Amino acid sequence: MLTFTQFPVEILLEIFFQLDCNDLNAFSLTCIKFLKISRDPHSVANLIIKKFSNSTKLSVCKSVLYLLNRNTASKSLQVVVPTNPRITYSRPFHEEYPQQPFRNRRIYAGRNTELLGASVPIVANELNNGIKSFAKAFTVKVCVVLLRRGAIIPRFLFQLIIKDVSLIPPDLFSFLVGLGLQLYGCNVEFHSDDHASVTKIVMDAVLAHWVRDANNANNYTAIIGNPVAKASPELALLRKIIKEYKYMPLNVGGRNNNNISYLLFKLANMEMQLIDEMKSNGFDLSTVNDDVLKWVLRRQTGSPLESLQTFLRHGFELTPDVIIHGLQLGRSDILEALRALICQKDLQNHAEEIVLDLLGPKKVYTTDGILDYIRSSFNISDNLVGEALLGVSKDSAYQTRPFPQEHPATAWKWTLRHYGPSHPFTLASFDDILMKLAAGPASHCCLRSLPDQFLSAGLKFQPKHLKYFVQMAVSSEMDSLLDHLFDLLRLQLTATHYSERKKWNQSLLEADVDQGILNKILGKMDTALSNRRSKRLKKSHDY
Repeated sequence: MLTFTQFPVEILLEIFFQLDCNDLNAFSLTCIKFLKISRDPHSVANLIIKKFSNSTKLSVCKSVLYLLNRNTASKSLQVVVPTNPRITYSRPFHEEYPQQPFRNRRIYAGRNTELLGASVPIVANELNNGIKSFAKAFTVKVCVVLLRRGAIIPRFLFQLIIKDVSLIPPDLFSFLVGLGLQLYGCNVEFHSDDHASVTKIVMDAVLAHWVRDANNANNYTAIIGNPVAKASPELALLRKIIKEYKYMPLNVGGRNNNNISYLLFKLANMEMQLIDEMKSNGFDLSTVNDDVLKWVLRRQTGSPLESLQTFLRHGFELTPDVIIHGLQLGRSDILEALRALICQKDLQNHAEEIVLDLLGPKKVYTTDGILDYIRSSFNISDNLVGEALLGVSKDSAYQTRPFPQEHPATAWKWTLRHYGPSHPFTLASFDDILMKLAAGPASHCCLRSLPDQFLSAGLKFQPKHLKYFVQMAVSSEMDSLLDHLFDLLRLQLTATHYSERKKWNQSLLEADVDQGILNKILGKMDTALSNRRSKRLKKSHDY
């Protein structure tokens, strides 16, 4: 049987390329052969290209950003731990966990829950150890190999390095500073900030756009469309930063990806060729593709078809996520644009997926307006709605898929409005409403009015619903709700034949209920039925 040291180098390299940055140190300590592979600049360069960007152009940039973002990544670790009075940290945090980047902080249980518990030092230690092992692997020789393969280093990266000197190994720092001077000369401007400059130029143009529209509501032409604006020094500086200084809006310091997408969306509106320049610099549009196109669809002005076609010509793609987002906006102009760009069969499939998702358990609530729009625009059969609404597993106690939603009331009201009181979808929804109410008072705010709506539409309480009344009777917090439901039951029994009492009493006696709870339910039922009897006696006395 072959040992690791007898494996061909190709197999060992494949193992090496599957590693994470946290594993480099452990890999190098395994054996001498693994140590040689981990110190080979070409092997490390291939690992960096595969792990960070799959693009040689961005390999050095992404590697340096990984080192620069270590503080941001560490400080973003927040663990909320329940208060435990038996745990007390009376020693300073840096004495308790000396390897942590957090200093001079006293942690007491119940007073500071931001950083408390063993999971914080474990995760932070793994992160710091991974960055340290990667810093040892990412040497000057590896950087030279990546540069020879065509890696591009934008000017803003050198500006970030100067701001965080302590985060880069000294020899690598000296090499990168010299490389910056070699590439950009006196224009390197170490103490500037290209990202801030680009953001300011774009946002100033957006603000001027808004001012123009406020002054002339009938003219919604972008201000950059003005020939004077195209010749402005700000736009000339923007072109220079992107073309000559290789700027691209990478995620630096944990920036919000949605902010980057909005910046690119506005930049494309100014001059789409600048997006092409970023692509030639190595920027991967797929990282922001969906968010940018969602901004395009959300824009209220212009033709969505023309806007989408412009972005698609420059490398963007209509992904399923973008198409679903466009359909959920519920706008007819977006629907026509999507029909012009996508075949009807694919659109139908996405519409059906939206119905399944909106009535599914993972949504916070169901947007009934979107459901109405999808049903009116596409051929959504009752079988599909039945699958979306009733497609629960056999082991589930509930009957409808929206039951686990935080606010399922919208889905159940939509079912009643579309299918009426006698449809199986509505009956199943009514059962789940009572089950949800019996689960606890947390859901009462949005569900308490639903039994009134369903009963006024024609539904009736059934003896099988007594089990939910029993669950409510167990908790004193639900007495007011239980009284309200029995008031509704009294109204129902008043309008029906007296023989229905037998069915209700029989169902209650057959249930396995504590005697105290049984007496409580019987008392409320007797109150409801006695009110019915007194009403009948009064009516006969009047005659």
